[in-house]
Amino acid sequence: MRKFLRWITSPPFISALIAFLIMCYILLLPPLIGMADNGDFERVIYPRGIYHLGDTKEEQALDFFVSRYGIYQYYNEFRGGITTTQIPFIQLALFLNPLFSADNSVFDIRALAFIMILYATITIYLLVDYVDHGKRDFAGYLAGFLSIYFFVDVGYIAYYNSFFAEGISFISFIFAITCGLLLVQRRYNPYLLSGLMFLNAIILTFAKQQNAPVGILFGILFFILAFLLTKNRQPAAEKQAVLKNQTLFRFGMIGASGILSVAAVVVYLIIPETFININKLHSMTRGAMMVSENPEKTLGYFTIDRQYALLNNMIYYERYPVIDVESKLLADTFYSKYGYPSLVSYYLLHSVDFFRILSIAVENGYAVRPQSLGNYEKSAGFSPGAKSYFFAAHSTIKQNIAPRTAGFLLIWLLVVVAVNWKNPGKLMVLLCAILIGLSQILVSIIGAGDADISKHLFLYNVAFDLINYLLITAGLSQILTIFRKKKA
Repeated sequence: MRKFLRWITSPPFISALIAFLIMCYILLLPPLIGMADNGDFERVIYPRGIYHLGDTKEEQALDFFVSRYGIYQYYNEFRGGITTTQIPFIQLALFLNPLFSADNSVFDIRALAFIMILYATITIYLLVDYVDHGKRDFAGYLAGFLSIYFFVDVGYIAYYNSFFAEGISFISFIFAITCGLLLVQRRYNPYLLSGLMFLNAIILTFAKQQNAPVGILFGILFFILAFLLTKNRQPAAEKQAVLKNQTLFRFGMIGASGILSVAAVVVYLIIPETFININKLHSMTRGAMMVSENPEKTLGYFTIDRQYALLNNMIYYERYPVIDVESKLLADTFYSKYGYPSLVSYYLLHSVDFFRILSIAVENGYAVRPQSLGNYEKSAGFSPGAKSYFFAAHSTIKQNIAPRTAGFLLIWLLVVVAVNWKNPGKLMVLLCAILIGLSQILVSIIGAGDADISKHLFLYNVAFDLINYLLITAGLSQILTIFRKKKA
């Protein structure tokens, strides 16, 4: 009984419970808060048998969040869609839907949000449990409070009430990195932790096509940890989990590394051609051409007819485009002339243009929510596109005061390395998190220019916040320890 009471009053449990209650209040009770649809939802929901209700059609144009959708009762003509790890979560939400909707022909998106809330609650528990280890009570509760401040921010959790992949990406990223940190901490069953880490890395990699590099980076991390965690054959310290079969563990980690690397390639190969063309158009019109002082000369580098300079700054979804973006003419004379390798070589040879597009990314890299998408339902009475700032202190402050220079990122990276240099296992996990975040900047600016950049840089935001949370909690713990020693 005493052990149970100690557990339910511990910082991890209290933090997870408070986070759960806050998320339920914000996402499940009116006025509901979620994310409006920018047009991406249909390629995820239609093949799953969910569709936009006719009376909410006008609300799908960015301004208002919609919580109720139709469920096909007889025949669904839509097939295929995109391959994403959102699918099992949506299927589970359909199973739980009767808890939120009395009408079996209507899907209430709160069923999906509730699943995400449970997933996030477990993640916060594990994260605070990692940070709380070895600390006095006050430092642990302070770490718990900060976890809520950072990761229950409405800028993040509003994605749970949507069909965007960002919600799943957010949780699975923190879950996977936390499992890696707990592995290095050697407190729990290493086989279970490595399995959970692998599962969440797979969920993250397949959540959206942009996450393809994530699989490779996690693959590298698994390979490194396979040797770092098995090189010491001395008896485990007291209260450390014992790795009974180091050979089995090593081969399991190496196998997971290989699977994740292959998964990254698979994610890239299964990207539908339509999405490839959307990104390719933006990578040129909202990227290389846009930052060039001479767009015609830039097109000449790719052997593209210079008359296409008229497309500069164009986006794929323009109502009255200069040219049909899906035409065979554009496919033959524009899209076929360049790809990611040639764009990389262009930026390598034109460093001024690269730093211009990089500056745009860094400048816009701290906005968690796209400015164009509203958070409230139309029935709530808020103005079109209105955003919720309830429990949004962290995302608001960060967006306004975060340094927006590449130099700051370099200093930040050096601080992380310096602070964790003596713990190579932890350093490798944190570097993986940082590289995942930074990879999103490179993938975004090379693959799609500045189009929809706040969503494309979402994982950078998460990595930035997670690393800062760990740095701040570690620093506060050290300050409190020094203070106690002086007081004693």
